[in-house]
Amino acid sequence: MFGRKKQNEAGQTESQTKPQDRRIHLSLPRPSGAAIKQSLHAAGFRHGSYSAGMTAIVLAILIVVNMLVGLLPTSTRMLDLTSNSLFEIGDTTKTAMEELSEDVTLTIVSQPDSLDTRIQRLVDEYASLSSHISVETVDPVLHPAEAQELGAEDGTVVVSCEATGESRNILFSEIITHTYSMYSYEAVEDSFDGEGQLTAAIVSVSAPTDHVIYTTEGHGEQSLGSSIQDAIDKANLSTDTVNLVVDGGIPEDCDLLVINAPQKDLDATETQAIKDYMAKGGNVIILLAQTENDQPNLNALLAAYGMQRQNGYIADAERYYSNGYDIFPEIYTGTSITADMTSDSLILLYNAVGMLETDPTVENVTLSTVMQTSTNGYLVTNEGQTQGQYLLGAIAQQEVTAESGETTETTDETSTDETTEETTEEAETQTATMCVLPASLIDDSIIGQFSNLSNQDLFMNAVTANFDDVSNISIPAKSLSTSYNLITGAGAWGMLFIAIIPLGVLGVGLAHWLRRRRRV
Repeated sequence: MFGRKKQNEAGQTESQTKPQDRRIHLSLPRPSGAAIKQSLHAAGFRHGSYSAGMTAIVLAILIVVNMLVGLLPTSTRMLDLTSNSLFEIGDTTKTAMEELSEDVTLTIVSQPDSLDTRIQRLVDEYASLSSHISVETVDPVLHPAEAQELGAEDGTVVVSCEATGESRNILFSEIITHTYSMYSYEAVEDSFDGEGQLTAAIVSVSAPTDHVIYTTEGHGEQSLGSSIQDAIDKANLSTDTVNLVVDGGIPEDCDLLVINAPQKDLDATETQAIKDYMAKGGNVIILLAQTENDQPNLNALLAAYGMQRQNGYIADAERYYSNGYDIFPEIYTGTSITADMTSDSLILLYNAVGMLETDPTVENVTLSTVMQTSTNGYLVTNEGQTQGQYLLGAIAQQEVTAESGETTETTDETSTDETTEETTEEAETQTATMCVLPASLIDDSIIGQFSNLSNQDLFMNAVTANFDDVSNISIPAKSLSTSYNLITGAGAWGMLFIAIIPLGVLGVGLAHWLRRRRRV
């Protein structure tokens, strides 16, 4: 009934060898070349528009962010990566700027090409510390009249306060000091004193004072070193000299009398003048140094206030630097001049004069220890050595009473026309101070060489402690050259346990490992 299917040679039917094609074939028009180009052009345009739009948005964001960052303080948007932290503002400056109550203007007088960027950045740092500080820039070439009105030459920072009418000019050369190199015979940068100069100037123009420090002469005294004189200037204090014999005593405007390393003895009238000066509430600083001359009058003056001077050199077998005469004294932090220090603060003295505490012959005197040797201190003389603990610095405070007349007006209740003046005598209690310290405390060779010493801070504390309206804002310059740190005896032990012992253990372990490795 059905026809026979044709088979191939393998015995398979034709339907088995040819599968049926069930795909649906659509007949679509082929696009032309122009249409293809137009389509590609439209896609590229859309992609380019998107990229351009995103680029514009990113640029707008960057511009806004850059503007916002520019409004931030310099200290926030710029990191101080200098080795000596040139632009890091200390706590002394921050406190002074917080207490600033008058508007102060910092005017940089300089041509743009010659302006040191370090000075510009530091000035901007000050503007970020207080709203009372503003910064201006004057080009002396473009605006010579304005520079002349300021009284400033090219390369100057003018610090002025309109409220007080005070101004102070700081030369760039005072901020960045130079010294001559013995190798290149050229001037090289030595120190950066930006913070010290600016802080002192801002405080001095906003709150001027008229205190005067007199240094004695006529006994072979040493002049105050450049570092100490600079610190006194920064504290807004004036200095002058006085010869107690020639000038007839201590001047009336003397707020502090400094006797620095006298080599000859004082006259008896001079020591009496000092006692009379202290009896009126005066303040004295005496810096003792070794001398070949006898000084009985000076020694008697010290003994009157409870300090017995010892003839000889002081050494310390426990707290010393390179030899027993270079001493790191023990510091007592309970005095007015050491309150901001710690027992770990380093002070270096050499060839110091020692004292022992004795009963004062002047009434109402209290003696406080500032510095002393350890119990392994020695008084060295030609005759021998005497072990003991010796005073190296002390403060004698004398409570004195000054009589002052006070005039008050009183009115009779029964007669309003009669007015009488009544004068009463009121006793005012004051504290006079005599601070005795070693002369080597303020030696420039020590202060300038070692950066981690507190010698200058201690002396300036002794100076400013005598004035209620003066603070120790003396900020030392930051060295631009190589500085050296000191390691005390305790630090040497620390090096032993931190470096030497661990390296020794490592070496023993390495040797043990090598020995076992050879056995294998």
